[in-house]
Amino acid sequence: MAKNVDVFMEGQKYKSSDYPEIVRMLKKNTSVIAIKGDQFSFRITGFLICNNIPLVIFPKKFITDETTFRFDANILLRTLLRYRTETIHPKEENAFLNGNDLNSNGRIVSAIALLNDFQNNGFLSRNEKIKTVKDKGNIDWHSTINTTIPVLHHGRPIYSNPVIKRTAIDANHIVILIHKAVISECARLWGWMTGVNNDELLFELPCSVEEAIRHLTSELTLTYINRELEVIRNMIVYLKCKTGRNTLEHIEILATPFFYYVWEYICGHIFENQYSSLSGVVPQPVWKNNLAFGKISQRPDILFINDNCFFILDAKYYNYHHSLPGWHDAAKQLFYQYTVENNQSPEAKRTLLKIDKICNAFIMPETGEMKVRYLGFIEVENVGGLNKIQAFAINSRQAMQAYAGGIKSDLKDCVISQLAVM
Repeated sequence: MAKNVDVFMEGQKYKSSDYPEIVRMLKKNTSVIAIKGDQFSFRITGFLICNNIPLVIFPKKFITDETTFRFDANILLRTLLRYRTETIHPKEENAFLNGNDLNSNGRIVSAIALLNDFQNNGFLSRNEKIKTVKDKGNIDWHSTINTTIPVLHHGRPIYSNPVIKRTAIDANHIVILIHKAVISECARLWGWMTGVNNDELLFELPCSVEEAIRHLTSELTLTYINRELEVIRNMIVYLKCKTGRNTLEHIEILATPFFYYVWEYICGHIFENQYSSLSGVVPQPVWKNNLAFGKISQRPDILFINDNCFFILDAKYYNYHHSLPGWHDAAKQLFYQYTVENNQSPEAKRTLLKIDKICNAFIMPETGEMKVRYLGFIEVENVGGLNKIQAFAINSRQAMQAYAGGIKSDLKDCVISQLAVM
């Protein structure tokens, strides 16, 4: 694994004696780790900075090794960065994704943004204007006339040493020095994952953190280049996370305690979820009594139509080697299909007019190298009118990569082609 990076898996048990400093710093934060006897386990999936050492906590049963670790960590990070932009998160999850008074994760997010920019564009640059009589170039006539004495030749002034004006890179500009120092620190923390070599990045801040923030804030009013504005803003965020605290006692977290929500979004992307346009086909149970009147929401995870087949999928973040969806999951999924098939509303009839088949399936993560694994089906024996629920596992690494990058995946076609013949 990468040097100076601690790697864990959510739910996996570790000896407290092997990580005494981590346990000491996190033991009061029971939403992050669970301690039992001389062992502890993480309750979250994502990234931490603890004692200035990055920690990576992979999802449950996610298998990584020396050859894929950096790639897998990068996929996980980009997955969380996209997931945190999704519309709504529970309050307790939002604190891990976007920070609160106890957790400032701005340094992690801004560091990755700064390193990505640095890989594409290098350091910021600033030019300074130089006036000299030694170089060749454009003559600064105003300075030449005001500062040099001409020689008269046939009654005409000749300036034998004119003042030349040119521009040169100002390597000592305060913004450049601050940028180099911030990139150096970001590379020490996260260069192993982003591919930035930190061996030659050994720059230090030329001033205090507070002074650096003041310089950068002032610089925001002097530049109008979008790239520079974004870099300077990210540097300000990064440095503000370092002010007013003891670095060695500071914890930063970008993670989620509910990775099963992430899996739902991942599967929604993979299967190009059409829920918003098809939700009217799913009828809602309704309370009718003297005490209450209202709908009881039933909301399948994923709905879409492909050819003449209507798909109802449920994203299940289960390790199928040890547990499978149970009665509650199956009953809910069977009810979804039954009510859709028998919905007599005009909207449902119009939508289902050309539908020949309804396919119902659970989608779980595949921890091995297979692209798609068929896991079998659930059926209610000796009862007519209820169809089967098929079960598949899709390659979690490939699924996360597609979701993180917002790209189309052939995992959908692989599952559809198998369902079509069942």
